Amino acid sequence: MTKTCGVDWREHCRSASSELVSTRWWFRGSWLPGRYGKQKSLAGPVFVLVYFIIGEFTGVSIIYWFRDCDPVLRGAIKSYDQIVPYHMMKNLADVPLLRGLFLAGLVGSSTSTVSSIVNSHAAIFYVDVVTPYVKLNEKKAVVVMRLLAFASGTIMTLGAIAVPYLGTAARLFMSFYSSAAGPFSGLFLLALSSPWVNAKGAGCATLLVCVFLLWHAVGRGFSDIPPVPVLSKSLDRCPLQSNASDLNDYSASVAGVEDVASSNVFPLYLVSFYWISFIGALLTIILGTALSLMTGGHKTTQRNVRLTSPVFLNIWKRFRCLRRTMTVGDALKSVLLRTDRINIEKIRHKYE
Repeated sequence: MTKTCGVDWREHCRSASSELVSTRWWFRGSWLPGRYGKQKSLAGPVFVLVYFIIGEFTGVSIIYWFRDCDPVLRGAIKSYDQIVPYHMMKNLADVPLLRGLFLAGLVGSSTSTVSSIVNSHAAIFYVDVVTPYVKLNEKKAVVVMRLLAFASGTIMTLGAIAVPYLGTAARLFMSFYSSAAGPFSGLFLLALSSPWVNAKGAGCATLLVCVFLLWHAVGRGFSDIPPVPVLSKSLDRCPLQSNASDLNDYSASVAGVEDVASSNVFPLYLVSFYWISFIGALLTIILGTALSLMTGGHKTTQRNVRLTSPVFLNIWKRFRCLRRTMTVGDALKSVLLRTDRINIEKIRHKYE
């Protein structure tokens, strides 16, 4: 249940509604022929599924390999963020070409992801923030885009430098990405399912929920909440030179932390990051609908019907949420007729 409500929403944002993934799929379909582009788009989720399966099996194999000789408890590594390269160098170093492939894949994937994020940030900020207020020629626009990309890369670099001082990378990624995944997944579903939602309502709802979840992530990180229960650790299969007293010290420290009463912790901080992602998506949908109806979203319902999924349109018709029964084809026809009338009137006034 926790995985369905938490992890699936985060992965939905990453694999379905992310700006990086969407732009890649749109570009892929733009240069391929019709049916081949569709086949490639349908094959994409299969490769994503294979990637997740390999990741799951890799995690299970690492847990099994170090089941009775924890490397952090032994002192071989300082953080669990280092366990994958440590496993590669310690246990798989004798496999031919594997270390080179591992390093090449790590550098290639990180470079591709960072470049996509930097370019997307620069393009979105320029189009949505700069363009509506400042008119620039092509030469100046290129300079501004490069400066925005440089600023985005600088912020990402400073964040990467600060990660070791803030905790483990996995914990920070899970906390902040889960905080952002819920609102943006809710925004994606709002645009797909609700024709009465407008930009003001959806934007304000997403911003409010993002601020709320960011406050939750920061507050939970600085609170005295007990650590999440983990698998039992031992040094039974470690070499003889390992100091068994490390296990006793670790067990005593964990027991001392778990004895801290959670009654002094704000109740909302006790909500897991997995559940907070689901709560964020639900709040975004509810607030976005309410704020849109308050700001006149019902006036643009007929115009937005052609942009809504037919599946959700049939659901709203069944529950009589739409006053006028129409299909997507009817909405398109009405829009085209209205456009034709406007063009005819312009031509008539021009020649009169």
